[in-house]
Amino acid sequence: MAESHYRSFEHVVRSIATEFSRFAAICEVDFEVPNLFERIIRNDKTVCARSNANAFRKMREHVLALMPLEHHAIEQYGAASVRETLDRVSGELHSVMRNGLLS
Repeated sequence: MAESHYRSFEHVVRSIATEFSRFAAICEVDFEVPNLFERIIRNDKTVCARSNANAFRKMREHVLALMPLEHHAIEQYGAASVRETLDRVSGELHSVMRNGLLS
């Protein structure tokens, strides 16, 4: 049962991250920007090379949606497991964005 819940967490994270990356592509966000997510949370639109208020707002909403999910998952599954999942998904998306494979 716990593994199926963890798979569900991973699926939700992947879905949020995929949608985030779509909006990041629209805004031409450079994933190498220091403190990217913190800056997005602070509403710092300078992380975008292309201005698109709607895409930035949605991108920020996805980052904010991930935060309580992450905290809950850490309580349920432990910080190491959650960090591993987040790092894996982040790495996959980073690779997709870098290689321009996102449609």
